[in-house]
Parts: sequence; structure tokens; C-alpha cells
Amino acid sequence: MTNQNINFDINFLPIDIISSWKRASLSSAFCSNLLNSNETPQHYINNTLSTIINECLEFSIKHGVKKTEQYSLSCFKDSKQTTIELSLYLISHQINLLKNYIKKIKLIKKNNEFENILFAKEFSELGYAIYSLTKDYKGKINIENQKNKEKTSSILKTRIIIKLNNKDMTHDYQN
Repeated sequence: MTNQNINFDINFLPIDIISSWKRASLSSAFCSNLLNSNETPQHYINNTLSTIINECLEFSIKHGVKKTEQYSLSCFKDSKQTTIELSLYLISHQINLLKNYIKKIKLIKKNNEFENILFAKEFSELGYAIYSLTKDYKGKINIENQKNKEKTSSILKTRIIIKLNNKDMTHDYQN
């Protein structure tokens, strides 16, 4: 890989993707191709990145509130890691559930309740995706939300930040 950094943002309205799910997969493929646009593109890395980005888009559409507000997906790649950041609106209760869910997934290696944790009722479609990100690619997931100054609404602008180790993504497919 060259020493070139790649950085871009896409803005979208969830309502536009709901009307045509094909837009999510096209956007995912486009973003993964941009992130993996070095002189020797590796299709398996494109597939991994496309899947992660598609999960982010689907999550924002399924769980985000304010579907007519602008959301963003930011991507950054340098020589060591790839960062994908999703900015969306969630209800404070959803944020707490998601943070707890991620904590439980991180404990799986010490726990035999693999299926009970991964496929729990809340966010079940994310279970295996989060698990594989953290286990296979030494990924880190952070959730940050802006504090609501008005206290009139429990809807908060939220950022979900996924960081992946590039060496682990490349190494995974060379074995």
C-alpha cells in the first residue's frame, strides 16, 4: 500500500435509501472501492469494507430516528488503520442499549453464551458483525453522543466510530 491517506464523507437522507435499498449496496461498494484504491486492489478487502459500510447504512436506516435529517458516513484510511464513522440520530435509550450490547460482545471470549449474546433481541442483526470486527480485525467501536442542552427531547446526534487494523484485514486473507 502506498503512503497515501484517503479521506471522504458521504451525506445521505435515510428516507432516500428506504425508497431504494439498492442505493445502500451501491454506496457501500463505491466507498469500499475508494478506500481500497491503491495500485493493487484486493477484492477480499473490498468485500470486507463494503460489508461494514453496508451494515452502517442499514443500521442508520433501521434504528436512526429523524429519517428526513441528513446523516453522514466518513471514511479515513492511512497506512495503519481504516476508520469509518457514522453520524446519525438515536434515542438515548437506544444508545445505552447499544453500548451495553457492545460491552457484552467484547466479553464473549470469556463466556460460553456466544449465541445468547450475539443474537439478543436488541440489535440482533449487528451481533456477528460487531463480533467479527473486534475479533478478526482487532476493531474498536466507540459510541459518542452530543449532550442535549434543551432536555426537551431524548433524541441525540450520535457518532459510531469503527477503527480497523489494516494489517489484520490483509493478513486475514493471506492465510
